[in-house]
Amino acid sequence: FRAEDVRPHGSAQPYPLVPGLLTWIFGENLSRSPGCSAQNLMDRATYKTELCGTRVLVGGKEARLIAVMPGQINLLVPDYPWENEMVS
Repeated sequence: FRAEDVRPHGSAQPYPLVPGLLTWIFGENLSRSPGCSAQNLMDRATYKTELCGTRVLVGGKEARLIAVMPGQINLLVPDYPWENEMVS
């Protein structure tokens, strides 16, 4: 996928990622399965770091996945994925 295909929930445009942000990735062949989702979409504790054999790393940290489909991944950006990187 391309950077412009990563968008916050409800946004038609890309936006900088921040910890805890609900984020959608759009693309092709993002999953080998027809799709799967977390057990309870209202309970973030049920979000797993792997769904349908798919994982997403943000700044080297595993994101919690909400749903994985061949054309889209819905995830929660991990807390402080860039804590060990310099920002200027």
